[in-house]
Order: sequence, then structure tokens, then C-alpha cells
Amino acid sequence: MLEAIEARSPEWLLFFRLLAALGVRISELIELRWRDVDLGKRTVRISRVCYDGAVGPPKSKYATRELKLTPELAQKLWAARAGRSRTSCCSRTARAAG
Repeated sequence: MLEAIEARSPEWLLFFRLLAALGVRISELIELRWRDVDLGKRTVRISRVCYDGAVGPPKSKYATRELKLTPELAQKLWAARAGRSRTSCCSRTARAAG
């Protein structure tokens, strides 16, 4: 499946890799910001969701969490951050490296 995404829309490849590896909801991942990513510790913090066009905290206290990145995903995020969006790491405008 990732090969198909890479062939058709390579700018979305990192988004879908993160979605699959972290097991997060799309509404959580689209609100992920660089300030939520700690590349040194290889973690991401999920603390916001987009629901019905509004951004807010997750519905339950357990939905706010810190997740571990694989070394490969951390490297891909590191590469994507260079020269990309200063705020959003998973938006289409971020043009994250696959």
C-alpha cells in the first residue's frame, strides 16, 4: 500500500507511514505540530484533535499520550523538517520526505 501512495502522491508518504506505525487517528495526526515531536527522545506527543472543523483536546485523558518513534521514522521526520513547514509536520504543505 505504501508503494502505491509513493507512486501517486509521494508528499503524503510520511503521513501514512506515521499513521500506520503509531496507530493514531487521522484527526490526531493532522494536528501534530513540530513542537509535539522530540527527535532526540524519538517521541511524539498527541495532545490535539481536529473534529468537525474545530481543534481541541482529545475526548479522554487517556487519548493524550506520548508515543515512541522508530529510528527510521525519526530520521524521516528529521529530513522532512529541514526547510519545511515551521509548525505542521503532517500537512500537505509540509511536503514531508518519504
